Amino acid sequence: MNDLILIESQSARTETLINVTDDRAVECLNKAKALTMALWQGRGAATTKQMAEYYEISEDTVQTFARTNRDELLSDGLKIVKGKELKDVVLTLNTTSDKTPSLTIWTPRAALRLGLLLRDSPIAKAVRTEMLDIVESKPVHDLQTVLDASAVIIEEVERLREENNHLKRVSIDLTEIKYKLDTLIHASRASKPTPKALKSTQNELPLDIEQRYKESQAALLAAKTLENEAKAKALTNKFAPKAKPDIDNLIATDSVAAWLNESVVLDPKAKTYVGKATGNPDTHLYPNYVTYCKQHRLELINIQRFSRHLMSLVEMTLEVKLGKGKDGVGCHVKGVAIGEAKNLLMAGR
Repeated sequence: MNDLILIESQSARTETLINVTDDRAVECLNKAKALTMALWQGRGAATTKQMAEYYEISEDTVQTFARTNRDELLSDGLKIVKGKELKDVVLTLNTTSDKTPSLTIWTPRAALRLGLLLRDSPIAKAVRTEMLDIVESKPVHDLQTVLDASAVIIEEVERLREENNHLKRVSIDLTEIKYKLDTLIHASRASKPTPKALKSTQNELPLDIEQRYKESQAALLAAKTLENEAKAKALTNKFAPKAKPDIDNLIATDSVAAWLNESVVLDPKAKTYVGKATGNPDTHLYPNYVTYCKQHRLELINIQRFSRHLMSLVEMTLEVKLGKGKDGVGCHVKGVAIGEAKNLLMAGR
C-alpha cells in the first residue's frame, strides 16, 4: 500500500485506524513532527487553529476538510460544541472564543485521520508514512479496503497506459519498423523461397509481403518528398528578395519611422546611446524620439521595443545593418546618430 491509497480511499483509512487508540494516535503524531509543547495537554482535545499550526496549513483548509469529510471525522471523535458546553470547553482549553457561536474540537484520532486526507502537507505525508509502517505490520481484513486499494492502483495503471499510448501515437517505433523492413527486404531478395519459408514469413507479418513492402517504400518516399518541400520553402523564404515597404504610408503610420526620417543620420562610426525617457534629447536616441513625438503629437512606443524597431526599420527601408551593444554606460546602437539630415527614408527610396 502507498499513501495515495490512504488519501483516495475512506475504507483504507478506516482499516488503518481501526485499532489505533488516542494514545497511539498522539504517539504517531509526535513521531511525524516533534512538538515544542504538548498539543493535547492531557485533555484529549485540540482546536482547529492548533490543527492548522501542526500541519502547517491555513485554518480555512482545515475547516474545508472538516466539512467535506464530516461523517468520517465524527466517527473519530470530532465534535462541534455550542452554548453552555462551549463556555466550559473554552475554559478547559484556555482559548479565546467568547464571541464564537461554536467551536470544533479535534481528538487525536480525528487529527490523525486529517493527516491521511491532506495531500500537500509535508507533515501529513510524514503521518501517512508512520501509519503505513503500522499497516505493514498487520494483515488487512476489510475486503472493501482491498477493493478500494485495487481501484486506486488500477486507475493509476490506466493513466500510465494512456500516457504510453499517446507517446506511441506521436512517435515512430523505429525498432519495429526496422525489423519489419529488414524482413520484407530479405524476403523480396530471396531468389526462390520455398513454400515453407514463405509461410513462416507470412506468419511473422500479418500483411502480404510484397504489398507491405510497397506500402513501406511509398510511405518513406512521401515523407522524404514532404521534407524536401518544406526545406525548399524555408530556403525560398530566407533568400527571396524582400519587397520594400511604402515609405509614405510607413512615415504616416509609424512614429519611429517619422522620427527616423527627420532626426537621424547614418554614420558607420557612430555609437549612440538609447538612454531613458527622461534623458538628454540632444545626445540620446529615445529621449530625442520622445521629444519629437510630443512636438508632433504622435503615439509613442515603449523603450523596450524602441531599439529593435529602429534597427528593423533601417534594415528594411535602407538595407543597412546596424549594430547593438551594451557597456557600463548603457545600451547603444552602432551606425546611427542624431542629426539634421531631413527625409532620410525618402532619400533611400
